[in-house]
Amino acid sequence: MAATFLRIAFALLLLLPWMHRAQAAPPAPACSVDYQVNVKLANGSSWSMCWELRWREGIVFHDVTYTAPGASPLLILAQMNPAQIHVPYDDNGARFHDETDYGLGAAKDMATLAADDCPNGKLLSSNGKAVLCQQTRATGYDVKYYTQAIQGQALYLFSVSHVGEYNYIFEYGFHGDGSLEFAAGASGHLQRFTPFPARGEKYGWPLGQVKYGISHVHNFYWRLDFDLGGVDNDAFEELQFPPEDSSLETRLLQAQEFTTEAARTVKPDDFRSWRVKDKVIRNSDGHAISYHLEADPAHLFHGPDYEPFTQSEVYATSYKPCENFASHNPTINGCADNLSAFVNGESLSGADLVVWPGFPSSAAG
Repeated sequence: MAATFLRIAFALLLLLPWMHRAQAAPPAPACSVDYQVNVKLANGSSWSMCWELRWREGIVFHDVTYTAPGASPLLILAQMNPAQIHVPYDDNGARFHDETDYGLGAAKDMATLAADDCPNGKLLSSNGKAVLCQQTRATGYDVKYYTQAIQGQALYLFSVSHVGEYNYIFEYGFHGDGSLEFAAGASGHLQRFTPFPARGEKYGWPLGQVKYGISHVHNFYWRLDFDLGGVDNDAFEELQFPPEDSSLETRLLQAQEFTTEAARTVKPDDFRSWRVKDKVIRNSDGHAISYHLEADPAHLFHGPDYEPFTQSEVYATSYKPCENFASHNPTINGCADNLSAFVNGESLSGADLVVWPGFPSSAAG
């Protein structure tokens, strides 16, 4: 039986983090010492946050705070966590929603990590079970200019969840320059097969004379509740560089701030990306501090009409306590079922901004 490993990642790049204007210190972490992460990196910056284990989401981080060298602590995210793993098969024989339907943090699903899983790191436990690996790793050059060089370092946190035949690995990188990296991997055995060549050749890949692995996609979604500086002053912008004319020789910068909830698609031809910026806090150059969302998916997945949340890769919504999952969201108290319905024209001005990135990786036999 074939094994597979998939990995998808995107980065949040902190722009202009070096704060010279004094900021109020964020409140003390709302968690016990056993569920706190506090790490100072080689360049003098530090990261602190709380974490918890939930039945559906697995590991959830909250009160994520970055402190630049010589600066005051800056709250970045009120909360961040996986929001769904959507797994449609090419033959339409199964379309799983693993996070909500099976749970990433259930007792049978959350992997117990051993020391060998976390080399040169520290295991963090929830109710006596080691579920989170904390490591500090060298990341290579942060800066290189002729003989001048600065080596980078980052805090990494990862967990492993078992769902079906897959081990899902969620990893988060917190870099010394304030940027964040999110990655998801899948390792294990393939889930579905067919012995029929005609069907297997159409929907999968041969693994033997009478076995075909059915191709499928893993669509990973995250929920990022931004609170730059701890106040609801964040704006959501789209940046792109469409060609000025058909020659493609010159390109024009276009920046659009969305004042109402938005669903947006990746557009590589225009170098489309997104930015979350604070409308109040400025650095010493007078620029707004912000995070730039960069994604480089190998391909896109837009599903059928009955999966409307797959039609866009990035969503921006106003916070609602019942909007927790990209799909199969519990429809209690009138809450919508999926991301596409979360975007219903509500204002983002002065709202608590939540950004939902989602990108696919594929798997075959």
